[in-house]
Amino acid sequence: MSLTVVRGLLGRGNTDDTLDDERRTLAKVGAELMPVPIAERERLLRMLPKADGLLGVSQIDTEMIQALGRCRGIVTVSHGFNFIDLDAATEAGIPVANVYFCHREVANHTIMFLLAATRKLILLHNLLKQGQWGRDLQPPVAPLYDQTLGLIGLGHIGREVARRALAMDMVVVGYDPVVGPEQAAGLGIEWASLDDLLRRADYVSLHVPSGPSTRKILNGRTIGLMKRSAWVFNTARGDLIDEASLYHALAVGRIAGAGLDVFEVEPTPPDNPLLRLDNVIVTPHAAGFSDDAVRNGQRLGAEEMASILSGAFPTNICNPEVRDRTRFPLGASA
Repeated sequence: MSLTVVRGLLGRGNTDDTLDDERRTLAKVGAELMPVPIAERERLLRMLPKADGLLGVSQIDTEMIQALGRCRGIVTVSHGFNFIDLDAATEAGIPVANVYFCHREVANHTIMFLLAATRKLILLHNLLKQGQWGRDLQPPVAPLYDQTLGLIGLGHIGREVARRALAMDMVVVGYDPVVGPEQAAGLGIEWASLDDLLRRADYVSLHVPSGPSTRKILNGRTIGLMKRSAWVFNTARGDLIDEASLYHALAVGRIAGAGLDVFEVEPTPPDNPLLRLDNVIVTPHAAGFSDDAVRNGQRLGAEEMASILSGAFPTNICNPEVRDRTRFPLGASA
């Protein structure tokens, strides 16, 4: 059996180019890995008709899916899958899978935002660099313990954030439409409605996938429910927040601050007004990265693709409605 897996490269240098482990994993099922930078769209489109599998590509639109004439599955090396046209994939009978590999890194990044905001890291760092020695923190300085962290989303990442917050003696309140109160309680989290969470939380952190029900879940109305002293953190997807509404709330002091790793448009433009605010901490969609996370993502993605090529249904399915409509017969997960 001779199979071909097209591997999209994001162009991040060695982390994307070190594909030896992926090649070895796929070779075990008779598949050859064909890497191509996603920026080279025309070249990518020419390769897709030969692909038995598509691995690790970022944007996957209708045109790309229609070119996948013999593809058995798509695996994205990411938690999120909002950049894939799932309807087109389902129509074509192609299962789409994601892999969970960086939830601890994203949780750590979220806690970094939390501590930087609470302990005024950026302010003190900048003042000391400017030669100003001032040990007295500018109020308000919250104690963090006994404060309430509101988690919107209680999946892999939200639960990791909760574990860390509970270890710091915080009260954790969570909202997730697919996680019930009893399940949340088993995690040490108090379940709440979205509006109640926003009214109660001293810090609000977003950990839901992007989709029709979650896009701009923080908007003028919902941000208006938050405490004036509250901070919001987003390490999930940029379109979960209406940036115009967030900017206005931050600029007029309607809420205290924000920690943002993701933006509505990425890379975010240098003239994004959020970047000019002193009460905003920003990073460039870097929350999920560590040396181990990148390698684990590559390993898990290749293993999932090998499993699909061997006839197994994906472990983490993003379009479950395709289950009985797959182009190639797929059995139970390996």
